[in-house]
Amino acid sequence: FFKQKTAYEVYQCDWSSDVCSSDLGLWLSLECMLIILLNLGLMLAYEFKLKYIGISGNLTISWLTASIFIFGGLAIIDIYPNILEPVFFMFLLSFFASLGREIAKDIQDIEGDEDRYTLPMRVGIPGARQVSGLAFIIAIGLSPLPFFYGIFGIWYLIIATIASAIFIYAANVLAQEPELSQENAKLGMFISLVAFLAGVI
Repeated sequence: FFKQKTAYEVYQCDWSSDVCSSDLGLWLSLECMLIILLNLGLMLAYEFKLKYIGISGNLTISWLTASIFIFGGLAIIDIYPNILEPVFFMFLLSFFASLGREIAKDIQDIEGDEDRYTLPMRVGIPGARQVSGLAFIIAIGLSPLPFFYGIFGIWYLIIATIASAIFIYAANVLAQEPELSQENAKLGMFISLVAFLAGVI
């Protein structure tokens, strides 16, 4: 899906995306502009402070990843007035899946993070595994809800079930192989996006 990147490279990529999208946001709603400004502020805060102080950085990256769904929903809400309900579920699923993956990546990188005070450094690797695993479990629990609430159809459920199976695997291998866990989490997030597109179409 994506090759592994350093936190700085992720920052540069997301920063570029937000700057480019700001031109588009000028022609969109006030809410979209506020999300762009909020995300730009969070990017700066992450780069200069939050990424060094534990779970704050993980939460920031998870928000930045998941807020794309909120932004997209608000951008087309005039055309699709009911879009925010499915978007909300996808935002939550993306947020918790990203959180689990980010913490798993911090566990993997603990020996190289000499200039950062990550969650595994604060609470230890076992505690960080528990938080990461809990985030994956929440993502798994949220996955079928759009189908049961009648928002998406059977194709969404089928594809989302595949994504959930991958998240379950990611949670199971977290203790022994954090790198494999976070790579599978990225794959699960990609398949969740495919499920969302299948549901919308």
